[in-house]
Amino acid sequence: MIGGAAAEARVVSCALHLEGATRIDHRIKRDLAGFHRLLSLHDVQDLDDFGIGLFSELHPASAEVETICVLTDLLEDLLREIDTAADRPGRNDTTGASIAA
Repeated sequence: MIGGAAAEARVVSCALHLEGATRIDHRIKRDLAGFHRLLSLHDVQDLDDFGIGLFSELHPASAEVETICVLTDLLEDLLREIDTAADRPGRNDTTGASIAA
């Protein structure tokens, strides 16, 4: 898995947190933003990071890379939606974004 065992543990933790959530709280938003940083290679300059090094094993023309790019774009759209919902007047929860059932 890209990002190694630590990233996998964060994905599982976020998924479990999302499962019982009724709104997007700061923890969920932080986790989603972290996943976006990982997938968009934001921290790629840290070549000593084992998880980042796993990206070098992928061929740029592979189907996996295409899937990662599509998922990264979708996650960026979701993060923008969360920010937009948080900016709406009348919101008093942590980020302002609710989770649709």
